[in-house]
Amino acid sequence: MNSALDPLRLLLDRSQRDLPLVSHPFAELARQLAVEPGGDWTESGVLALFRQARDNGSLSRLGPVFAAHGIGASTLAALAVPEADLPAVIDWINALPQVNHNYRRSHAYNLWFVVTGRDEADVQATLAAIRAAWPELPLLDLPLVNAYYIDLGFGMDDNAHKPLCGVARAERRHTLTPREWALVALIQDGLPLVETPFAALARDWGGSEAEVIATLARWRDEGIVKRYGAVVRHRELGYRANAMCVFDIPPEQLDEVAAKLAAAPEVRLCYERPRRGEAWPYNLFCMVHGKDRDGVLGMVEGLVERLGLMEFRRDVLIGEQRYKQRGAWYAAPAVAARSAA
Repeated sequence: MNSALDPLRLLLDRSQRDLPLVSHPFAELARQLAVEPGGDWTESGVLALFRQARDNGSLSRLGPVFAAHGIGASTLAALAVPEADLPAVIDWINALPQVNHNYRRSHAYNLWFVVTGRDEADVQATLAAIRAAWPELPLLDLPLVNAYYIDLGFGMDDNAHKPLCGVARAERRHTLTPREWALVALIQDGLPLVETPFAALARDWGGSEAEVIATLARWRDEGIVKRYGAVVRHRELGYRANAMCVFDIPPEQLDEVAAKLAAAPEVRLCYERPRRGEAWPYNLFCMVHGKDRDGVLGMVEGLVERLGLMEFRRDVLIGEQRYKQRGAWYAAPAVAARSAA
């Protein structure tokens, strides 16, 4: 199938799901893309494009996206930070290995970040450390309840079919062996961009290439990993604006409204998180990305009108600054206390 995308974008678009779990995955990707014009679809050519994407920041990593709560735990957290305190708080939050995303958004709760850990106790320990370090700042803890559309990649071909998933209720938690955790630690930042990445992992892990590939395939089949592939950075690909849209939806209407949002072409993510009283009355979240702020706001307005969501209380939190974005670390050291300095 031919595409209007340039070779780099085409590779990033096609490699976000189903990365071949074979000895030479980049040679296999090149074979799959050989029908596309304009690219050097060889193993070395594909590797060169991935390295270019890594170096220009458009590729965050190439590797697994673990299922939410499949092996670890996570939460979306937010702080309401006075403007004068933002630089110090941002630096402190960014330094936490348990935090993999950190954004400023247009709301009284203006600093939004994701906290991960091996289990819920790890996540709560990190949140407790944040509260102890910044006791004067209101903190929201908003763990995932249900995923309606999540972790399916970021398509760059506007004419392509959008992959859909049904609601994911309380994914089954898996128990890993210490040896498997060691492999998680090696791969959570992505595969090495070499001809035989699984052999390179095997050398560091102390196993064989075949054992690495078999373990990764089993994780995929058991639902521990949602997908293997490219994880991209939207801003570096020209999607420089985003909005987190939040709605207050009655429980009896939640699945119906969420299904409509999840199917909308503008929506990149859609999930349920808990309300926190009047401090945070919203339970349904979705993400919209675009080239600029006005375009994103226009998409949100059109989405609300088209789907008939005007009756529901809602808010739109524009992403104003990205401070941190990387893959989740499920094996991280404990949080150090905040220095008095």
